[in-house]
Amino acid sequence: MVKAVVLGAAGGIGQPLSLLLKINPHVTELSLYDIVNTPGVAADLSHIATPAKVTGYLPKTDPGMEQALKGAHIVVIPAGVPRKPGMTRDDLFKINAGIVRGLAEGCAKHCPKAFILVISNPVNSTVPIVAEVFKKAGVYDPKRIFGVTTLDVVRASTFVAEVLDDLSLSSSTTVPVVGGHSGVTIVPLLSQTEPPLPSTIDQETIKELTHRIQFGGDEVVKAKDGAGSATLSMAQAGYVFASHIIDAAINGKKDVIVPTYVALVADPEGGEVVKKELGTDLEYFSARVTLGPNGVEKIHPLGRMSDYEQTLIKTAIPELEGNIHNNELKSQYTIGMAEAEAVPAGQKSSWGAFLKQLASLSGDLSSMTAPPFILSPVSLTEYPSYWCERPDLFAAIADGKTPEDRAMKVLRWFIATLKGQYTSRNEKMGTEKKPLNPVLGELFFGTWADHHGRGETKLTVEQVSHHPPITAYHIENATKGVTLRGHCAQKTSFSAGAIIVKQVGHAVLSLTPINATAPEEYLITLPSLRIDGIFYGSPYIELTNTSWISSSTGWLSTIEYKGKGYFGGKSHSLKATLTPPGSTTVKHTVEGQWHETCKINGGATFTDVRGPKEEVEVKDLEEQDDWETRKLWQHVSKGIRGGDFETASREKTKIEAREPLNEQRQRRKDEREAGTTWQLKYFEHIDEDPSYTKLSKLFNADKEKQDGYVFRSSPAA
Repeated sequence: MVKAVVLGAAGGIGQPLSLLLKINPHVTELSLYDIVNTPGVAADLSHIATPAKVTGYLPKTDPGMEQALKGAHIVVIPAGVPRKPGMTRDDLFKINAGIVRGLAEGCAKHCPKAFILVISNPVNSTVPIVAEVFKKAGVYDPKRIFGVTTLDVVRASTFVAEVLDDLSLSSSTTVPVVGGHSGVTIVPLLSQTEPPLPSTIDQETIKELTHRIQFGGDEVVKAKDGAGSATLSMAQAGYVFASHIIDAAINGKKDVIVPTYVALVADPEGGEVVKKELGTDLEYFSARVTLGPNGVEKIHPLGRMSDYEQTLIKTAIPELEGNIHNNELKSQYTIGMAEAEAVPAGQKSSWGAFLKQLASLSGDLSSMTAPPFILSPVSLTEYPSYWCERPDLFAAIADGKTPEDRAMKVLRWFIATLKGQYTSRNEKMGTEKKPLNPVLGELFFGTWADHHGRGETKLTVEQVSHHPPITAYHIENATKGVTLRGHCAQKTSFSAGAIIVKQVGHAVLSLTPINATAPEEYLITLPSLRIDGIFYGSPYIELTNTSWISSSTGWLSTIEYKGKGYFGGKSHSLKATLTPPGSTTVKHTVEGQWHETCKINGGATFTDVRGPKEEVEVKDLEEQDDWETRKLWQHVSKGIRGGDFETASREKTKIEAREPLNEQRQRRKDEREAGTTWQLKYFEHIDEDPSYTKLSKLFNADKEKQDGYVFRSSPAA
């Protein structure tokens, strides 16, 4: 009587693995758990004529994970996302670590005595995560937690048989593979192959074989061209190892010896021998292990190795140490980390489904619906107000005496807006939040009052397009004669565990200096964004790449953005250079952290945004039109702010389904068929913005031309 559980059973590895376990004669109960589709997979497998009863569970099944895991003898974890071209295993770790952690918590709670087989990559790091979860729960037994490295052994046998030009030998050829389960940590001991390799195989062939065994996964990722990684071969290898566990640990079969990645304390005596062979105190290592009723019975020495294999071991050790003692693992994924609790208990199932959908999509993500807890209570139409939350700096641009002075004031004002635009949600709500998607025609109006003669500043925002979402805005201080107009849209994609946002659009600031006969213009391009922290429910923004401020006077500001790396650097860093007309020689350099302080030319403070800012003033709800942002979203915002995500979701659905919006969608459809366009109220679309065309020539713009939106002083009827 064996109950086997597959966590991640609906995935590319999970489904074929579940099929193989279903036909194992010793498995009498098979539980399948995943965030989607497991009831269907279970129904399909249940028609196969074998003794195993198959049941599928989902997180929304109450209590789904508990039912799946209760009474389990063996749990196999292939859950997570596959590796795609260009992704390193470090990239993969950022995604899969949080997923594995959550599943391990379920295992520690509901089946602490089960044998846990970890397939989810990168195994070198995910096995330590599972161990730490079990330690925290007080149920850790290192003899029962395994990293499945069998695929490395399977590949080694197959590739050796190919070199010998006889694939029939693959099933009878055994190559011990030790170390870890990624790249150079995979060390095939070809000198210990049974039966021994013929002497005709030279050292160059050995090196080629070794490299192919180490990087066989890359071969599959490349061949699948973005459609996934090794799934079928991994499922077969995972099943082989699971069968060994069932045979030895559950059915009492003797002398079952297999390579597997384990904590070396699982067999203190054998582990110490391996550590001496390695010459270092590694905590985890893949070695040949004898399996018994309690799991790990004996860890075998590495044995005699060739000089080449000893070199491979030396190369593997620092990589393994880095995987095991990963600073990211300790600082961001370790147990008790506050950010790991960012996902409310009632939202974990929807968050899990969102993550799986996110990781599987390619192309633009703007159509995805995020779980309510990750939503901001603020619509995207309010975001242009961040341009002017320091209205003194905006007004002061007009006071510049020279083109150089005004260019510096524009740069100072621009840097001071970044904190509000890109980190203020973290300060207010603990993490970055996804803004509410505006509806077409949604409006937002705001003002900043006149203080100390700076003049009143007015803001007008209109959602001018829904697909794709585009927001147009106009900010004006009439007293000072300073105006900002612009529009912004976002193209979002998912890469290496982060959401990448390319901001599409630009802004143009204009003013007429004192005693000048013509206005002065500044083209402002927008930085790109990288949103990390997605997979533990605590997103945060870093700005990336370069943006420019190009003046009609010829002065050019070039702003480079850098964030904190995993091994150093400071978050939210920038370096801005200001060059004179017709020159590439830098006149001024501004450096620092844009969310705190920046200094100019290495000395004086240029910006300091640690102090208070001025919130935009908005009319009371009773005075607002139904299509004004805060009135439109008031009930959704109230639900989000109060943590009542069910109400927020319900009210959001009401807005999206309300009759005026349905009528609006039908009008848009009719307009498209008739070749007409939606009538904008405060803005007029132009196919080419002449300011962009002219001023973008001063820098390396990605486009020669961009469209734009011109403000109407009188709204359209």
